[in-house]
Amino acid sequence: MRSINKVLKEIKEVASVDVALYSLDNSITINASGEAPSQYIIENLSKEVRYENGNTYFLVRINSVPYIAKITGEESPTVAILIAQLIKNVEAEDFDSLSDENKLRKLLLGELSEIRQHAIKHLWKNTDYFTLGLITDSYAKQTELENFLDTIRDKSDIIVKVDEKFMMYYRKVSGEYSNTEDFANILYENVKEELRIDLKVAVVGEINTFEDFSESYVKAIETYELGKIFAPTVNIWVHRNFAIPKLLTYADKKLLKSTLDSIVKEGSENVWEDDELMTTAEAFISNSLNISETSRVLYIHRNTLMYRLDKIERETGYNLRVFDDAVVFKFITVIRTVLKKEE
Repeated sequence: MRSINKVLKEIKEVASVDVALYSLDNSITINASGEAPSQYIIENLSKEVRYENGNTYFLVRINSVPYIAKITGEESPTVAILIAQLIKNVEAEDFDSLSDENKLRKLLLGELSEIRQHAIKHLWKNTDYFTLGLITDSYAKQTELENFLDTIRDKSDIIVKVDEKFMMYYRKVSGEYSNTEDFANILYENVKEELRIDLKVAVVGEINTFEDFSESYVKAIETYELGKIFAPTVNIWVHRNFAIPKLLTYADKKLLKSTLDSIVKEGSENVWEDDELMTTAEAFISNSLNISETSRVLYIHRNTLMYRLDKIERETGYNLRVFDDAVVFKFITVIRTVLKKEE
């Protein structure tokens, strides 16, 4: 990393600022002296500048890989941002010497020219993959997850850590799982049982071409962003399930408002503001209007579920046990979320 060292030296000469770089696991250090970043800094650093023991810490990226930068002494956020930009603009290594994972990461982030995309096509294994985005709440949790995946992965599987919280997992398709959603559910339950960490899963689906692979991260991010808005209490989001919410997001808001006014019973708006009733409705619809399965998932008695469904019908006029009514109710819920997002 001679070019990075050169930049850090120039910063020292011009601005009299000492900058050191640390990988998130502290296994790689550049120009380091004194104490390394604490675990608190590692787990809580994102876009913000943080201060600890008289030092300034902030996040920088070299070839898309996150590092923690430490300035000896306390500097303003503006200085940190300028230094981060200087470092980001430096190619720390020649492209050919990058690891396969880093090359694939740059591909997923859209940072490769067509020539370089062609150059790494050989990394694509000619097979079908169940494709998931796995999102943890810290780098430490991501490391735990990666170690766990290493124990279950097939040699043909591909794992790419896109940033300190977002990881793409490409699982070779096999007869062990019926589809990507089946694999996602089983993986989520195993992770929850073994690691007990907070995990969100963005289900992209099945892919089988290099072109699909290069677009998979965009779909995973889109699924994640839509999931946070339209299904915040859910842990597994499926890309194809957000087709209607995505479409309505771009629809004319006046038309959505007039549509809502025409299909929502006056005085029933409080149902959509009731967390308990909405959790019940969403679970019931997600479980294919199945009374027994919904009761099991919500850990409530069958009679309690029936009471809540009756209350929703009484106040809104929509009987969620009837498919058409359930569809309209879900449609109303999505429109309300879209309009609320625009407020």
